[in-house]
Amino acid sequence: MVSSDNVACIFYTSLVALQPIEKTHMKLLKLSLGLLIALSPQWLFAEEYKVGFGVAKPPFVYAMNLSKSSETRGIELEIIRAALAEENVSFSPRYFWRNKLTEKLIEQQVDAISGVRPVNSRVFYSESTVYFQNFAITPIAAKPIRSIEELATREVVAWGGAAADLGEAFQAMIPKMTKFSEILDQEKQVASFLAGSFDTIVIDEHIFKYYALVQGANPDDFAYYPVFGERTEFVTGFRDESLRNRFNRGLRKIKENGDYDKIFHDHFD
Repeated sequence: MVSSDNVACIFYTSLVALQPIEKTHMKLLKLSLGLLIALSPQWLFAEEYKVGFGVAKPPFVYAMNLSKSSETRGIELEIIRAALAEENVSFSPRYFWRNKLTEKLIEQQVDAISGVRPVNSRVFYSESTVYFQNFAITPIAAKPIRSIEELATREVVAWGGAAADLGEAFQAMIPKMTKFSEILDQEKQVASFLAGSFDTIVIDEHIFKYYALVQGANPDDFAYYPVFGERTEFVTGFRDESLRNRFNRGLRKIKENGDYDKIFHDHFD
């Protein structure tokens, strides 16, 4: 964040560089500097915050490991960037395993976290920020899955935190599954399914297709069952309520002006 102290320092350095200078002009410059610092216009003192993202879920987040702080591509990053920009706010990304995001926010390592469910009373949650279209996916030849209840007796692999994210109906089926596992790294989640360790994978359609292609599989060789409904909505969590409110304002603006849909379509089309 640019502070008034930093600006004062910059201006003072400039004044020194202008020496010698007439006293009248020097007084005018000092007066201008004082007014500039006192007014602190939002466009000059732009704010920057730290936002935490879960790694390894392209096209939503392209950073593939925890050290990729320079990676800024992905639907989640671009939506948050566009929404905050409407409030003249910027951010730098921090990457964590998804199940650690709320912990990092509460520990004040970041100012906000992306792609989470609104489950912690200590966090200020935004309106819906991104949505995933989660499917139960099987090889085409496997028995169809017409409902969440038909996941019973299946060998299911899901992302880390899926049990909490997908609701009570899914949670009730977990004890009835022949095998169930959550894998934090979604690249490894897809790899385990493609290797035959599980007969069903629960995952966002686009994330699955991305990793299937990367790992040499044809996404058309699988059946996609929309037993979780059309969308699973995720939000952004904040430590500060006022920043959450500003983000919501920006988010509404980009949804109204079409930028939000454009970000999604640019990655999927």
